[in-house]
Amino acid sequence: PEASRDKLVLTGNPVRKEILQARKSVSRKKLGISEDKRMVLCYGGSGGSRKINDAMKVVIENMAKEDVAFIFATGKVYYDEFMESIKHIELKPYQRVVSYIDNMADCLAASDIVIGSAGAIQLAEVTALGKPSIIIPKAYTAENHQEYNARSLTDHGGGVLLLEKELTGDRLYNEIDRIMRDDQLRLNMQNTSKQLGIPDAAQRLITLMNEIIEKK
Repeated sequence: PEASRDKLVLTGNPVRKEILQARKSVSRKKLGISEDKRMVLCYGGSGGSRKINDAMKVVIENMAKEDVAFIFATGKVYYDEFMESIKHIELKPYQRVVSYIDNMADCLAASDIVIGSAGAIQLAEVTALGKPSIIIPKAYTAENHQEYNARSLTDHGGGVLLLEKELTGDRLYNEIDRIMRDDQLRLNMQNTSKQLGIPDAAQRLITLMNEIIEKK
């Protein structure tokens, strides 16, 4: 008889319950950001990204002029240097630069666009919530895995891919502005992102483990 083959099961990466349960209107109230404002969330992974930080100096100056709400995390090691570089920009209370985001559930739920690198967990969170995104893979990662992560979303239209070698402040701001001004584009990105997300990944893993245990 033909030998049985292992079954390939796609579970996705588990997303924390508080992220899945957060609601935009509630999170906006917590953050002090009115629902009539467009909001951008940007973070370059837990440690930050110098390339993203450099581009965000230009972006923040433009968003401050356009009165766009945002939360940007620099990474703890870059924070003081970054704040010194933008000290000439007058920010509103709903325009925030922080070293690290410890209330990610509310920040993600409140956002209209998410900008960040292409870590697997980061993309799992973005797609579980169906957020339009601008993905900037970190270069020189093992086997270029972040770019492959990013393309699994951006090749389908759920986000925009910007490689680090192409990244400038003007280019990033133009992409943000393009998405913000086009309601249909933003809706299409949102729907595609949501379709690619796997919000029940944790339950899929539990089910798979139970099946394996039962077979033993």
